[in-house]
Amino acid sequence: MTGLTEKESLERLARGIQHCRKCKRNQTRKHAVPGEGSRESGMLLVGEAPGKKEDHTGRPFVGRAGDYLDKILHSEELNRNRMFITSVLKCYHPRLPKKLQIQKCLPWTLCQFESLNPKLVLVMGRWAAWALLGWDNLSGVPRVLTRKGKHWVVTCHPAAAMRFPKRDEEFREGCALFAFKAGQLGLR
Repeated sequence: MTGLTEKESLERLARGIQHCRKCKRNQTRKHAVPGEGSRESGMLLVGEAPGKKEDHTGRPFVGRAGDYLDKILHSEELNRNRMFITSVLKCYHPRLPKKLQIQKCLPWTLCQFESLNPKLVLVMGRWAAWALLGWDNLSGVPRVLTRKGKHWVVTCHPAAAMRFPKRDEEFREGCALFAFKAGQLGLR
């Protein structure tokens, strides 16, 4: 990415993601979902994988889980347009993610991470936590940590929060911590 502006490098990554054939998930997608949002905010949200609605639109978190995410962000006076949102997997597949698929797709997310250089990251879901932080489960979430000079808030995925009251509580608390940390860092 050397010599490219941040915008050019993210656009180049998005084109690469659209043409990626590293795993079989490309065979079940309509559109790859590279991510979208503010490149300047210093805030990054990372989920697990696109769903059907995301597959049809090519945009992240636009289905029911996205509506729920927007509602919770709004309750914390956060606007999704002020952050960059992506997932560790960029293509829809009707089955659950496999670690090998995540490993093959992860370089795209890591390049996005490098290009964006976020100060604060909201990690949503078990697979995102495994890919980015090496966590095998989400017990004890939400959690706030500092690693590699970045601030991280780890919580469950919004789709899980919509189905289970305990996860809903964890997700809301995670978003509250994310908003608090954003305020502390002057990102709001």
